[in-house]
Amino acid sequence: MRYRFVFTDWFNHNLKTLRKHNPNLRADLEVFLGTFEAEAHPIIPGTGGARKARMKSKGKGKRGGYGVIYYWAIEDTVWLVTIYDKVKKEDLSADEKIRVQKLVQAIRDEQSEEGDL
Repeated sequence: MRYRFVFTDWFNHNLKTLRKHNPNLRADLEVFLGTFEAEAHPIIPGTGGARKARMKSKGKGKRGGYGVIYYWAIEDTVWLVTIYDKVKKEDLSADEKIRVQKLVQAIRDEQSEEGDL
């Protein structure tokens, strides 16, 4: 299935920061998005339905790669919520989970107004 990806401001901010330390990140992201399967990743408890995927980093694999948090509620649309370096942290903090939950709720509210959900 082909997805339409919506990049949140939080995702774009973190992507820009991470690219300073990994010039291959854009290419890694393109490979990740090209092989992406939304239903293949677990829902993160306490986030309102966001999911976590592991993204490989060239030369590091999945363990040394990135965590990608996304929300998928409409068949072909995926919101990329945030991205982080898995070497520096394994999971989202409690505060980050709350932030994700609020962002997911805002997406739901917006989609309900548009009649998509």
